[in-house]
Amino acid sequence: MIFITVGTTMFPFTRLFAAIDKILIDLHSKETLIIQSPVPYSFNYPHTKTFTDLPFNKIISNYRKSRISLVHGGLGSIYLATKYCRNKPIIIPRYQKFNEHTNNNQVDYCQIIKHQTNTSIVFDTPKFSHQLQDKIQHPALIKNRSRQQTHQSTLITNLTKYTDNIFNQKNIVIVFNRLIVGGVEIKIVDIINKLFQLHPQYHVSLLLRDKNVSPIILSKINAPFTLISSPKAFGKISRNIIFPFFLSFHFLRLRPVAVLSFMDISSIASVIAKRISNIKSKLIISEDINIIKHLKTRPFPKFRKFLVSRFYPHASKIIALTNHNFDNLVKLGITPQKISVIPNWLPYATSNLSKTSTFTKEKKYDLLFIGRLDQQKNPMAFLKICKKMPNKKAVMIGTGPFLSHVIKKIDKSNIKNVTLVEKTDKIHQYYQQSKILVSTSRYEGCPPLIVLEAIVYGCLPIVPDISDINWYFDKFQNQLVYKNIDEAIQKINYLIKNNALSSDITKYYSKLILSERKNNLLSLINQITN
Repeated sequence: MIFITVGTTMFPFTRLFAAIDKILIDLHSKETLIIQSPVPYSFNYPHTKTFTDLPFNKIISNYRKSRISLVHGGLGSIYLATKYCRNKPIIIPRYQKFNEHTNNNQVDYCQIIKHQTNTSIVFDTPKFSHQLQDKIQHPALIKNRSRQQTHQSTLITNLTKYTDNIFNQKNIVIVFNRLIVGGVEIKIVDIINKLFQLHPQYHVSLLLRDKNVSPIILSKINAPFTLISSPKAFGKISRNIIFPFFLSFHFLRLRPVAVLSFMDISSIASVIAKRISNIKSKLIISEDINIIKHLKTRPFPKFRKFLVSRFYPHASKIIALTNHNFDNLVKLGITPQKISVIPNWLPYATSNLSKTSTFTKEKKYDLLFIGRLDQQKNPMAFLKICKKMPNKKAVMIGTGPFLSHVIKKIDKSNIKNVTLVEKTDKIHQYYQQSKILVSTSRYEGCPPLIVLEAIVYGCLPIVPDISDINWYFDKFQNQLVYKNIDEAIQKINYLIKNNALSSDITKYYSKLILSERKNNLLSLINQITN
């Protein structure tokens, strides 16, 4: 039997699995292959049994029974494999360059232990598959079992030195609910990457309330970081009760110099955790939305408003995106001296531009909607606009709790000019292929990231007349800000008809967005590190 275990990280290990699959087929092997991997892979080798997870006792049993075991370069996997395997385990470290991990920590650690006699490590070389095949065909024996205890002690010593080196770094903790594809999550990616670029002495730990993590977002992080999710709890209330205790444990363990939290649930939990753990860390809250309107639409609005008023004043600093939200925070009892206004910036993680695009009539779609299909983003308003403009071709990108309502509305109202796209990894192509981005949000962070992205890719936005957004377009409010659906339709027709004006507006805001991009991000980084 051959046993392969690659831990619980949600990154594919295609390089290893493809090589093993080909090797065993080429060898005409009939040996049973048991795979533990949370990310599935379609094996052609017929004698394969795959498991997303295995209990601890089963992993130990497989180590003992297997003729050869292969493990990724995770510290826990290496330790257990060297302790329980019959023959020397084959260790294959994950590489960041192959999107197998967020960093090269596994490679670094394997370099440290590569001369130990109870391990057999295969690094990435041009002869990777050949070396792997040779080690599978001719597994190295552990010749002196009596020295196994010594080998384990050496391994632990090396592990301790390595982890001490990591944890001697200054720690920064970022706290949020989840890591899906969204505006806050994209900002977090930019912050982690820029922190590492400017301050490599800081190590970021990302603490999440939920285990909902997007591989797309993870793939954008180009810096070492640690991702830790809160234990699974049944029901939102129990999950929110557990979260502050989860945070306080890791605050005590990491002793961060700074904690950055986003939005009310994560921020309230962070304040409570800081008080429980009694750490002296700086706590910065980034309030990335109109807090008053946001709380009104959430469950238990009065209670959550009370919690914000009670706990936010204990933060070291609070970041507001707009002057309007600055005023809202003051109304909730936060002293003005604690609040700094730092608007959103064009994200580096998703907008790697060599040059900006400009508005043009020669595009596939007239209208574009991008966002969660929920109450805040108000997708039904977009459908009403499309219904009244049947000659305009529209595309709607997003998913969420209103998805079924959107589908029913399109069908029931016989809206034939809308294409619904739930998910795509080619969002920038839709910007470039669309003339007008229609924002229908009831409230927003500002400026909304999709609005910034749309403009630099040549898609001109029209936005509702709400205080979170309209101030940003003060120079062209008459052209870009609408008060109702009929006015939105008038402005859409006017902008599409007047190509030269639309092109000038796009160029003006593209220049403004790019000039503010670096300063806004650095301002937030400075709040964390200074």
